[in-house]
Amino acid sequence: MLSGDIFDIQKIDEDHIGVYISDVVGHGVTASIMTMFIRQTMERVMKETTSTSETISKLHKSFLDLKLGDENYFTIFYAVINVKEKTITYSNGGHNSIPIVVKELDDKEKDVIFLESSGYPITYLFESVSYEEHQLDILKGDKIIFFTDGIIECKNMHGELFGTDRLVEVIKESNENLLENIDNKLEEFRYEGVEDDFAVLKLDIL
Repeated sequence: MLSGDIFDIQKIDEDHIGVYISDVVGHGVTASIMTMFIRQTMERVMKETTSTSETISKLHKSFLDLKLGDENYFTIFYAVINVKEKTITYSNGGHNSIPIVVKELDDKEKDVIFLESSGYPITYLFESVSYEEHQLDILKGDKIIFFTDGIIECKNMHGELFGTDRLVEVIKESNENLLENIDNKLEEFRYEGVEDDFAVLKLDIL
């Protein structure tokens, strides 16, 4: 099975780790080839700077050099974790599935924070674009959930979307096996076959 969803984690230097998740439009061979381009290009540009906005801008410029059709585009959410300062800096290239930071509270409840940020997808429609860059403090024990829209857009027999609220509910209810619990809830919810690729990545801050 060929998928248009991709994520990767890369050590930039002693203090910084880069992580991204991306969703290529469509399925099959073309989408798979696009994921290869993303992986190879990000491996290169992630090493050149710790600025998330600059990294996505470089990815966009490399994409324009491919000179593909207008129907080819993708979204990406890229973050850099500073393991020394305990911060996460992030930029959004049109990715509508906003990553979630999960914080354990003193009363064993969980607080969720969305890494809100806006930005254009990587597409030929825009020749020159800039991206916002935001930062959040993180602590030991925090979890960061990256995912693609195949999760929140999964439909049941009534045409209802799984949605962000259900995903947050699963996250808050899960003390262990979070990824397995998300997968199980999707299996219970969805109607007939899978309509879209989906991916989910969990990072634990140690």
